[in-house]
Amino acid sequence: MPAKITVFIPVHNRQKYIAQTIQSVLDQSFKDFQLLLVDDGSTDNSVEIMRSYTDSRITIIENKHNLGIPKTRNIGLEHAEGEYLAILDSDDLMLKDRLKKQNKFLDTHSDYAGVGSWSRYIDDYGKIKKAIVMRPVSHKRIMASLLFQCAIHNRTFMVRTELVKTHGYNNDFLRCQDYELLYRLAQTKRNKFYNLPEILVHGRKHDQQITSRTSALGDRMKMIIAGQFLDDLNVPYT
Repeated sequence: MPAKITVFIPVHNRQKYIAQTIQSVLDQSFKDFQLLLVDDGSTDNSVEIMRSYTDSRITIIENKHNLGIPKTRNIGLEHAEGEYLAILDSDDLMLKDRLKKQNKFLDTHSDYAGVGSWSRYIDDYGKIKKAIVMRPVSHKRIMASLLFQCAIHNRTFMVRTELVKTHGYNNDFLRCQDYELLYRLAQTKRNKFYNLPEILVHGRKHDQQITSRTSALGDRMKMIIAGQFLDDLNVPYT
């Protein structure tokens, strides 16, 4: 029988962090999961570190060469077996009850498509920063803020797997593909979302992050999404 949850982590050159990230998943209080690691052509020791784990719940997929994050995410969807898909970045950490709490929410709220949470940042050495990264909690507030921001942090998102497989990631969005997908999921008006108002993930801040190195590209992608949203609302804009 497939695991209840697939924890999906795309990986590219994360030898410094990937062991801590994997361990944070293995330490979860909820145990019925598939840990799906998709390596996107790493040139460091990331794959060797992943292979050093013998836990039978781990699935490792290796791209022959670097395909980029949206294509790698779509490859991950092909191998996701769980009813729910929990997303985590390869340098971030789950708190031990993340899967348990989000699984419970989706089990008891059949009309909701996905659930995120609040988070905190950690630095390169794992030191926790004081500020809480909040996101709107209720579905109505999430929908209202989608025009201005990705209202569910990707690293905290758990969603019904078949729904994401149906829509897939847009390969043209080399940045913000999570935001663009959330926009399309919300656009149908049938899918509801929620953010648990508690910290379930620690997101790492460091110089090698894609977001840090491609901020201009990210801004352009966000403008495209905002333009699509305004077009849907029939709102003229400059």
